[in-house]
Amino acid sequence: MLKLLKQNSTLSQNYKVHKINYLPLILTTTMTLHLKFNSSEIAFLEGNDNYTNIYLKSGEQLLSSYTLLRYEEKLQDFIRVSRRYLINPAFISEYRLNAAMPYVLLKCGKEIRIPRRRVKEFET
Repeated sequence: MLKLLKQNSTLSQNYKVHKINYLPLILTTTMTLHLKFNSSEIAFLEGNDNYTNIYLKSGEQLLSSYTLLRYEEKLQDFIRVSRRYLINPAFISEYRLNAAMPYVLLKCGKEIRIPRRRVKEFET
C-alpha cells in the first residue's frame, strides 16, 4: 500500500495511511485503498445508504464502501443505537434514557438520539 502511495502522488495527497499494529484489525475499503486499523480507534460509525462514515478518535473521518450492517457483524462489542449509528461503548460519555428525547453523548461531543423502540435494547 505504501508503494502505491509513493507511486501515485495524487493518492498520497488525498488519503492518509493509518499504520496501527494492534488487534483486532478492521479492513475497510475507501475508494481504491484498503486500510487496516484497530477497532478501538473507532469512535462511531454512521451509515449512509450503501456507504459508512467511520469517525476515528483522532477526529479523522473515513468513507467506506461497506454497509453499516457489515461492520455490525464484524464489531460485536459495538452498540447499534439506531438504524444509522453504531457506536463504540468505550467512547460514551453519558446517556439519558428517561428523558423525553433519549440520547447518547459521546466523548467528542456528538449527541446521538436513541429511538424510543431501541431504548429497552440499550438498557440491557
